[in-house]
Amino acid sequence: MFNAFGNVTQVPPARWRGEPTTRGTWNILSTCLITLGLCLWTALHLNIPRHKEGAWRPKIRKTCWLLLGLLAPEMLAYTAWYQHRAAHKLDTVVRRKLGQRTDHNYAQRLAAFFTHCRQCRKQDSGHETRDFKLDDRETTDVERDISCSRVAGRRYQWTMVHSFYAIMGGFVFDTSDADINFLPNSQ
Repeated sequence: MFNAFGNVTQVPPARWRGEPTTRGTWNILSTCLITLGLCLWTALHLNIPRHKEGAWRPKIRKTCWLLLGLLAPEMLAYTAWYQHRAAHKLDTVVRRKLGQRTDHNYAQRLAAFFTHCRQCRKQDSGHETRDFKLDDRETTDVERDISCSRVAGRRYQWTMVHSFYAIMGGFVFDTSDADINFLPNSQ
């Protein structure tokens, strides 16, 4: 019978390779795991440790999260998504209570920023660079928010950074002088 592709040769199956003569399987696997572990260790940002928590406890907790990230990285992605959702909800609630804008349409704000930058670039002559300045007659959403918050007696507005910081346990309240301790476990 005619074989159009020539003789078929069998490829030997892949097997474990030892270290002495070639770069072995353990060498490749260990360097990949070390690199992935170092990347995860620097990317993990855990909650702020509780008051009077030992120095080793946060490192043990971070090591557990590192192992979870190595074995099930989708769990880290889910946790990050869940915390972002919680911070977004908190941001919306606090902004409403403070009387600030609650829209989170970042795409529109980013598009408006780039449009304004393009208009500034058209006004520039030649290849000079200049500082980014807003036109005196324009009022941006950010300026409106800042002026509204100054009217209400606050210097800075609430942002998503504050929300993430609150979600991770970053704000501390001293309730030792309070008549009623409303915090759980008096912390």
